[in-house]
Amino acid sequence: MQRGRFCVTGMLRDIFLQKSWRTFAALLIVISVHAIGLAALTSLGVIAPEYSTFAPAAVIIGGFMFGIGIILAGGCASGTWYRSGEGLVGSWVALAMYALSASAMKGGMLDGFNSWMTSWDTGLTTIPAALGISPWIFAIALAVFTGIMVRRFMIREAGSPKPARLNNRPAWKRPLHVYNAA
Repeated sequence: MQRGRFCVTGMLRDIFLQKSWRTFAALLIVISVHAIGLAALTSLGVIAPEYSTFAPAAVIIGGFMFGIGIILAGGCASGTWYRSGEGLVGSWVALAMYALSASAMKGGMLDGFNSWMTSWDTGLTTIPAALGISPWIFAIALAVFTGIMVRRFMIREAGSPKPARLNNRPAWKRPLHVYNAA
């Protein structure tokens, strides 16, 4: 994550600040690999995931609280992890706050609030189940869309100026392309 500067918050920020979906395609790579892997492992009977039901209040209120948290932390959890490894003390504080808030919601003083937010649910579990389609259709469609998007940005990058090469650094210290990091 560190060598590819893989930060979901930064990927979403690029859409608005740089008017570019290039790094968002990296996030779609991660989601596509996960979707295909999950569909394959479930189909083969290797795993039998239990899905939580969709609770709209928890998603909306929790998403808003999470958004405030990533603004205050200066990035998402993945970015905070690699920045803490780089020695950024603010990221250490953010990780401690992630741990404290997660434990408060799961069984601490905010457990009642968490229970209230999840008390109203729709009974729906996954997008493919809600639409009544095979998870494979969703996973393959997402992977094809992601492939098209990545190909488009890779073609565009091929025609742009290349950054300076860092040949004097060991391979494990050189920056990774964001798609390789994904």
